[in-house]
Amino acid sequence: MANCGKRKRVVVSMELRLDALKRIHKGESLKTIALSFDVGESTVSDWKETRKEIGSFCSKLETEGALESWSTLKKPKLEKLDDSLLLWFNQERAHEKPISGSIIKGKAVLLHNKMGGNEDFQAFEGCLKIWEKRHGIHALSICGKNCLRTPRKQPSFLKKLKIW
Repeated sequence: MANCGKRKRVVVSMELRLDALKRIHKGESLKTIALSFDVGESTVSDWKETRKEIGSFCSKLETEGALESWSTLKKPKLEKLDDSLLLWFNQERAHEKPISGSIIKGKAVLLHNKMGGNEDFQAFEGCLKIWEKRHGIHALSICGKNCLRTPRKQPSFLKKLKIW
């Protein structure tokens, strides 16, 4: 008796997608890759078509952990604000200034207003958590100068992106 139910939805991380793209680049067939990831051939074909977008997106992720946990190509709604906030954050951390979540949210509102954005903009806690996850920023339990730190890019992580 045939299974008439819906096909199971499989979520594949960016790390595994990069692995699949590397295998495609080496000449492996889409069918064998699809079987190994338990997805449809059309899904693997879509990854192949969007390989530049996947590579670009993954290169912006700051840590290898983010590469493993991220599974969609969603960009931030306010990309310029996201980039500006990260630039400011890295400059402040270069001076070893401790930065709390409320300071980051306040700076996000200030930068948004400077960019001519809507006056009603609010930086919510959820947005902060996603921003921190995207850029690999995490709070450390050490008191003093190193309260928050951005991780450095790892060579093994960068090698995964050089598949083309």
